[in-house]
Amino acid sequence: IISSVQRAAHIRGHRQSDLSLTPKVEPFPHPFNIDPKRCATAYWHVGCVNNVQLQQQRKYRDIVPKEQRKPMTVELCWEFCKNVSGVQFFSLRRGDHCTCLPYFDDN
Repeated sequence: IISSVQRAAHIRGHRQSDLSLTPKVEPFPHPFNIDPKRCATAYWHVGCVNNVQLQQQRKYRDIVPKEQRKPMTVELCWEFCKNVSGVQFFSLRRGDHCTCLPYFDDN
């Protein structure tokens, strides 16, 4: 499942991040990151795709130490990915593998 990360003024029911102890995530490099200060504030469901873009990704399980990980949900993945500079999409594979992406390719 791929969700698009979008900018919005307000989100109903938005709460502070549960990931305050999460290590800083390396931003995506140029040209994938047009504006390093850009920060997403909302998301919507794009749908199920077979993403073949494997080069530019930031994975929750690779960044968050095992003892700090929480059970994965859409909201947790969103909270994790929304502050990664350059992220445009996030995905959940099998419901527990969260990945942040600057783009996806469903070729």
